[in-house]
Amino acid sequence: MNKATYNIVSLQHDSVYEDIQAFLSRHGIQNASTAQNYERGIRKFFMYMKNKNIKDLKREDLHFRNVDMIRYQKYLIDQYNKKLLLMLTWPRY
Repeated sequence: MNKATYNIVSLQHDSVYEDIQAFLSRHGIQNASTAQNYERGIRKFFMYMKNKNIKDLKREDLHFRNVDMIRYQKYLIDQYNKKLLLMLTWPRY
């Protein structure tokens, strides 16, 4: 009898995007719109921080300093304040 041996091997692509997708899957985000919002937030973060699409990220792109995070927090606050100001000054008919 001839025995066949099957080995399952994971391909290592060194893909940060795959890591992000695995993270989202692992946390069992059941609601599709929630998963889309999470991914949108991640995309915006890396576009701001590295000026890259998440599919183009490499592991070396994942290093940040504390000052980088503070700047990003300020950016988010500024964006929120701009939206709030627009809402408050938008003419109501």
